[in-house]
Amino acid sequence: MIEEVPIVDTEESAVVAPEPIVVKKRGRPKGAPNKPKVVPKPPLPKKQPAPPSDSEEEPVPVKAKKKRTLPPPPSSDEEPPTPRKPRRSRQRTISPAPIMDTRQVASEVLQLLSNRQVNQATARREKYRSWFPAN
Repeated sequence: MIEEVPIVDTEESAVVAPEPIVVKKRGRPKGAPNKPKVVPKPPLPKKQPAPPSDSEEEPVPVKAKKKRTLPPPPSSDEEPPTPRKPRRSRQRTISPAPIMDTRQVASEVLQLLSNRQVNQATARREKYRSWFPAN
């Protein structure tokens, strides 16, 4: 037969209050400034001058940029050079645009949009036509 064991008399029955579980809140706390975290950069190691070696080496000289030299002056037998003129960009001649009313402008815009749509449709059609063999 099964023995009954009283629950009250055991040592394990002493109630131990479990510690409250603290849930870590996520996200930014209220009132925090809207700035990214500043991560300090590690300082760069300072370059230490190399100790002087036994053999005294001269530093390598840095090459200087060459300047353009002008051609030698022509001899007296040749023609004197013509002075250089500064370059001028061509000025565009803008023809006065014809005065158009709003209806003409609207119709022209609609025509441009329609042509664009037609061109896109034909390009798409040609693209898909190239995928299939011609019958």
